[in-house]
Amino acid sequence: MKGPVVQQESRILISGASGFIGSHLVPYLEERGHSVYRLVRSQPATSNEVGWKPGTRLDPSMLPEGITAIINLSGSSIAVPFNEKNKRSILFSRTSSTETLVQLALELTPQPLSFISASGIGIYGDRGSELLTEDSTAARDFVADVCVRWEAALAPLAESRIRTVILRTGMVLHPDGGALEKMLPAFEKGLGAVLGDGRQYMSWISMRDYLRIVRFALDNQKLSGPLNVISPQPVSNREFSQALAQALGRSLHFAAPAWTLTFAMGEMAKLLLLASQRVDPAALRKAGFDWKDRSLDRALAEFFSR
Repeated sequence: MKGPVVQQESRILISGASGFIGSHLVPYLEERGHSVYRLVRSQPATSNEVGWKPGTRLDPSMLPEGITAIINLSGSSIAVPFNEKNKRSILFSRTSSTETLVQLALELTPQPLSFISASGIGIYGDRGSELLTEDSTAARDFVADVCVRWEAALAPLAESRIRTVILRTGMVLHPDGGALEKMLPAFEKGLGAVLGDGRQYMSWISMRDYLRIVRFALDNQKLSGPLNVISPQPVSNREFSQALAQALGRSLHFAAPAWTLTFAMGEMAKLLLLASQRVDPAALRKAGFDWKDRSLDRALAEFFSR
């Protein structure tokens, strides 16, 4: 990995620490010598927990001194029916938490060096086989709009000296959570299916590479702006389904027609399951990041050959 590396003690404040990604990230950073403080909505139970309510000002005096970085992973699950109530929750849970943490970052003395915030490759929409980089335009659909407004909440940081990194994340793979956990029961029984015609691109990242990218973003002070957090080898849904079935020692015999998915799940199926996003991690490649899991076969073998 290239780039200037921070040598000072790191004190990192994390929102979304109990979620799928956060529950892996916290111990990963702690094992590497970082002091990690978790934002929690319940009563803090330990000295490294800080209570907060997204959308409500967080008093800087409630935090330990010397926070060097804020990592914002907050956001309710997007894998839900896209009715109006859920849409409001999906958007508000992201923008309100980001606005609260941005205000906090600007009020802290001294200000943190870095603010790392989640976003998603859903910002690009359904683009077929078009190769998408960080410079590609945003789409105009619900998921893309959420990502645009999520990232826009970071705008006040531009007037500060706080380095801002946006993690436009694809499908994060680990068997204990996320999309892969939901797929496993069917595939383990030999009932996994190709979705639609199977030609839609799926841009993915292994959990261990995701964690390494966060550390890379923390350490490299010249890295800023959006990063496509995905493997450099996107695959089609058919290729993904075949690879997962093979990794589990199962056959792949079924396909779920697009119309059945949209009938059952509506807009969510169209935007999350059937949309094609062939995303290139151009900024990470330029910065010198070295992936452990470039190929899907290797990533799945890490999970299922143990």
